[in-house]
Amino acid sequence: MNKENKKNKKSLIALIVIAVAVVLAVIITTIALSVGKSGNQPPAIDPNNPTVPDDPSDPNEPNDPAKPDDPAVPDDPTDPSEPDDPTSGQVKYGSPLLSYTVGQEFNIEEMVWSDTLKWYSTHNGTDFKAEKGAVVSAIYGGKVEKVAYTTQNGYTITIKQTDGNTAEYMSLSSETLVEEGDSVSVGTQIGYVSDSMSNEQNDGAHLHLELTDSEGNWVDPMSYLPAPTDK
Repeated sequence: MNKENKKNKKSLIALIVIAVAVVLAVIITTIALSVGKSGNQPPAIDPNNPTVPDDPSDPNEPNDPAKPDDPAVPDDPTDPSEPDDPTSGQVKYGSPLLSYTVGQEFNIEEMVWSDTLKWYSTHNGTDFKAEKGAVVSAIYGGKVEKVAYTTQNGYTITIKQTDGNTAEYMSLSSETLVEEGDSVSVGTQIGYVSDSMSNEQNDGAHLHLELTDSEGNWVDPMSYLPAPTDK
């Protein structure tokens, strides 16, 4: 009988040990799972001291690299400080003479009287009256295409301009200041006023200026030039 009691007692102790071990295992597992989950959770917010999120518009914060910069403001096409050259929009035409009066004006639509030829004809250029020997300057930049003399037009300098127009300076003196192939800019001195143009001999000393566009059509030089000094 004693042996049976001792055997039952040992079995009870074994069961208690096993039960305790199982309980401890469950507790340890539960703690481990709780710790693992808590590592991925955001920190608890203290209701007495809430955290204020960053202000995306804070001027003290660096610019977001993903945010594009403010677009550049385009130039005002009506800006009065911009050059007003009617062809290139970048370079203005200059005056061919420091001082002059306008003689016979450009006219290709009506016949005008010629005091020299004594008949009516069109006038393909503009006459700039000035003292004989007055310096003539290029009205626009370009390259000297020709320096020549003819009885009708006198000494003539032809300049192919960078804007596509071609300027012919007629009734110059024989003392020209440029040669064929020279590059000129606005204001470059190219020659002197004379009365070498026999077709306008009776008009006295003057510069006869003709201007043609890229297609060879005559255009009014005064529509490109600054206002005349006198008229």
